[in-house]
Amino acid sequence: MEEIRSIPCLTQLRHLTLAQKGSFKHLAGSIRHLPSLRTLSLEAEADDGYDPERRPHLDLAGLSQLHTVILSDILPASLTLPEGAALRLHMSSLECARQEIWSSVALALQSISIDCCDVIIEVSQLPRIFAEPSGLKNILLCLNSFGDKEHPIEFYGAFLQVEWLLLKTQNELCVRVPARSLHWQVVRLWGKMLDIDFANAGDFLVRCLAFSIAYHSQRGLGLMHLCHAIAQRGIKWGTQDHIQGRMPHAMHEIRTPCVAACFFLDPRRMRRAAP
Repeated sequence: MEEIRSIPCLTQLRHLTLAQKGSFKHLAGSIRHLPSLRTLSLEAEADDGYDPERRPHLDLAGLSQLHTVILSDILPASLTLPEGAALRLHMSSLECARQEIWSSVALALQSISIDCCDVIIEVSQLPRIFAEPSGLKNILLCLNSFGDKEHPIEFYGAFLQVEWLLLKTQNELCVRVPARSLHWQVVRLWGKMLDIDFANAGDFLVRCLAFSIAYHSQRGLGLMHLCHAIAQRGIKWGTQDHIQGRMPHAMHEIRTPCVAACFFLDPRRMRRAAP
């Protein structure tokens, strides 16, 4: 859709979804005049949504009935929300996720999805919002690599508080699961080269009853310890191999029965799945 510059004052409008190539800078002012709005979803192309000269001022605090705001590839110049509203972010730029503006609405932030498969992540490069107090319940990341053999990433901060954690990498996935209080309900980890270590695999199983771990190859003893803990507790689980592409290589998956096979492999479905 080409750029829309204004919206009529539709006083009974409750749900608004807009996706366009252009900026929302000129449109933002008219959104404030939709008093019955309950859900708002705005999606731009990354080049438009991140352009410093075209960033919109989203002053939504006066929309008292608004309870859900979804921003896809949009980096506002400013953002205010009504009390109790939930914010969901979908981004194709890690740099956008690092911006300080998200700290101002951290307690409203419910889910964040970052899909940039060309990015290799070290812990120092992660967005600050993951280390700050927030309302995050869902983290969905699709990256090139997450950690490496010499510098594995230990889950911390928001990673420990979320209910859904979905992490997919094109290459290395090197993580450490600490023996701390976890709120995970669904965990899906996928990496071409998987290196995972559990401080306490039994504790992980007690706290996370639905998980899927898929890999092409793996190193370390983490999965062996997990499988041993599963067998000790008599938990139902399964394995499955997936063949992908014209030159197939097997992806091995360990999962609980309630996690659908292959579901984690499509980031678009991941976004729709998160509550």
